[in-house]
Amino acid sequence: MKNFFIFVFAFPLMVSLVFAQMETRVGALWKSVHPNSVWSSGTYVWQNRETEWPVGFLQDWTAPDGMVIQGYVSGAIAQPHLTHSWGEGYWIGLKDWTSPGSWVNNQDEDHNPGTHYEVFVTKYGPDNPKTSVHFPVKKSLKKYIRQTPPGVFVDGQKAIPTATEKYDSVKSNLVSDEFIEVAWNHSVGLSCVKKVYSYANRDHDDYAIIDITITNTGIWDANNDKGFNPDTLHEFWWGLAVRLRPDVQKKGQDAPCDVVGGDPLYDYDSVNRVMYAWDGHDVNQGDDWNQWELHPGDGAYEVEFIAPTFLGIGVLHADNAYNDESDWTSQPASVFVPDWKGGGSDGEYYDSLSCGYHFRSDRTKTPGDRLVVLGFGPYELPPNENLRFVYAWACGARSQSECIEMGWKYEHDEVTQAEVDTFMLAGLDSLIQNVANAKWAFEQDYDISDPPPAPDNFIVESGFGEVTLSWGAVPGAVEYRLYRATGLVNPSEPSIYGVYKEVYRGVETSVTDTSVTPGFSYYYYATAVDLDGLESNVHYNRLPTKYPARPGIPGLETLDRVRVVPNPYNIKGGEYDPDSPHGDTGFNWKGRSADLLFVNLPKDQCTIKVFNVKGDLIQKFKKPEGPDRLVWENMLTSWNQYIVSGIYFYVVESPGHKTYKDKFVVIR
Repeated sequence: MKNFFIFVFAFPLMVSLVFAQMETRVGALWKSVHPNSVWSSGTYVWQNRETEWPVGFLQDWTAPDGMVIQGYVSGAIAQPHLTHSWGEGYWIGLKDWTSPGSWVNNQDEDHNPGTHYEVFVTKYGPDNPKTSVHFPVKKSLKKYIRQTPPGVFVDGQKAIPTATEKYDSVKSNLVSDEFIEVAWNHSVGLSCVKKVYSYANRDHDDYAIIDITITNTGIWDANNDKGFNPDTLHEFWWGLAVRLRPDVQKKGQDAPCDVVGGDPLYDYDSVNRVMYAWDGHDVNQGDDWNQWELHPGDGAYEVEFIAPTFLGIGVLHADNAYNDESDWTSQPASVFVPDWKGGGSDGEYYDSLSCGYHFRSDRTKTPGDRLVVLGFGPYELPPNENLRFVYAWACGARSQSECIEMGWKYEHDEVTQAEVDTFMLAGLDSLIQNVANAKWAFEQDYDISDPPPAPDNFIVESGFGEVTLSWGAVPGAVEYRLYRATGLVNPSEPSIYGVYKEVYRGVETSVTDTSVTPGFSYYYYATAVDLDGLESNVHYNRLPTKYPARPGIPGLETLDRVRVVPNPYNIKGGEYDPDSPHGDTGFNWKGRSADLLFVNLPKDQCTIKVFNVKGDLIQKFKKPEGPDRLVWENMLTSWNQYIVSGIYFYVVESPGHKTYKDKFVVIR
């Protein structure tokens, strides 16, 4: 008999059933875990860490009556390539099973205590039929991290990076950088433990490994005090139900492709044991496989290929039997698309679970269904014995900067369609390699090479025309790297707009960044590199969205150089992009294209009045002492209406200065 452990924690777990969860937030793939493991989702960050942390999940939860509740939880901005969502749940199929007389299952109207079933199937998450829903009961959910979160300070304020917002404790002896453990009991008398491993190592941060042990204990409640004497479970099947939703942006929307009008294609690679999805060809929705979507933005982003992600789940291990821990390499034995919307009998679902058929989609014609089940079995599972299943969620994709560059070449006829297809399909090769890396890590008992910790005491100070940054020395580091992304122009709700790019590489622990544009927001993170070339976690000291650095310009001594920018304003002028790789930039403020700026204002307090051609006062502003500029957000009048095309006049008044008058033009 194999050794097994049931983890029982003697503290109350105060969680909300729907939204209380934990996520691994260490690498390029973030994996969420629900306290009772009903569903689990995740979001993918770019492989080269160029973009902001994930901004949204599709959170689906199956209610006790079997109805699926969906709610899109968006973040601060609709940044392309960030909202990749997936869900998972577990099916169990049994034959010749009798429920105990003491069994209580209030969530199930179709199955009763003390009843013998020739065939019995339970299904929960991420999507369920109306019938045969058996919920697990939560016992515990804990998240551990290996590094104490670094201190981050922006302009004197303590900032907590998103990646370190939620965790239970620090354990320096972890084999992975982050580790989540959740334990639950299943209503048929199974005690389950799920372990999730996530890494900062750049060769291993595009996946998360899930290791599940299922033990036939007969216990079906959270407190381990309700159960029955278990019998051997006959012809036991375990089903891993997955829903994959790769990102796509269509008509200004940023969401998984089957939400905004597309439908992801599913495919199964039986050689590598990988089920994956991508935004493939859908003749009904128009997102053509041969015409990769282009991002309808301005400037450098005008022709970005926006659906490059291949999202997948790779099987790493399945026990041969309860008394044989070797890998049953032909598992999963079944890969199928269930008729989960229509509902069916236990016999029908058991037949599907044990069908032995490997689903494979037609990648050129047929859109895949949202739900696919991987069936493992059949097994015999005697009392107090266990089975172990290990799999990895992984992603592969071209980077955002590569997609922008290829889009620009495509628009300018520098590449053929065949070259574009080859370029985009490299994401699948990346996915398969990431699953192979996960397999290798599993074979090392999860103990792989560790990068150095992220630099601590990361201090960011905004100045006039510059940003000064410093951080603590990291033992064993031979080099430090500083990355920066551009935000919006003095936004009311800060958010990252550009991609992260390296702006410093060297041995110093203090840097002054003078390559900034006053008025823009900037986001930074610093990393340490060791002798082996391993680079630290990119998320742990990254500035959170609401704490950007904002370099400015001091106000002037005079009042005779005030300007309005842009002038003239043209609604079709495109957005100004200081980081445009090809100089393809517009004139309006990036991410705030409806704003005007008054610049070169005096350092003293001043009042700005705006008039239309009739002489009517339409808006009035007061600038505090210090900065040289003021933002007119959305060009709204004092009665909250947009101004129309025309000529406008403004007057600037400041104590000790002569009044300044000028005009600007708006074209709508």
